[in-house]
Amino acid sequence: MKEGIDEFFRNKTLLTPTITVLFMNFASSLVIGVLIFFVIDQLGVTSTQVGLMFTISAIGGLLGASLISSIRKRFGRGVIYTFSLLIKVIGMGCLIFAPTWWAIGIALAIRTFSTTISNVVYFTIRQKLTPNHILGRVAGTSSMLMKLTLPFGLFIAGLWAEYLPIRILFVISMLIFLCLFIRLFIIHFEG
Repeated sequence: MKEGIDEFFRNKTLLTPTITVLFMNFASSLVIGVLIFFVIDQLGVTSTQVGLMFTISAIGGLLGASLISSIRKRFGRGVIYTFSLLIKVIGMGCLIFAPTWWAIGIALAIRTFSTTISNVVYFTIRQKLTPNHILGRVAGTSSMLMKLTLPFGLFIAGLWAEYLPIRILFVISMLIFLCLFIRLFIIHFEG
């Protein structure tokens, strides 16, 4: 684990997207922790509609997986990774104002599309920039670090939902994605 962490701090090209994923996971967990309760309690959807909502969401992931090769041929990894965050901002913006279960499904599909693309790009970057002899240690360490933010976000979302409007969590999540996009945009175009 120490060797994996050392490699992260030596390799700034790998560190930046890994830290970005930490914040992306946190922002996502703010939403996934309360989404089911929100759609059932506040929108009054049925279990069938929840299933259909997540089916629509999954279509975004399938589209992202099928289009990443052609997108990669036109744009560099940094551009794709950066602008996938802007697509997440758009998806979260749609989620904030979605009045129905199917509109939430479409908003989630937009977000899932961008998540699939950013995951493929991140794992490609990690694979390409990590020396082979420590690839397993770096992959294990980065996965562990990225997953640590999920329970924290779920905990905060659960507490928040007890006392405050859930849609505000969607706004906070969108703002986190927007800040990440702006930061990567500045890094990409300054460097």
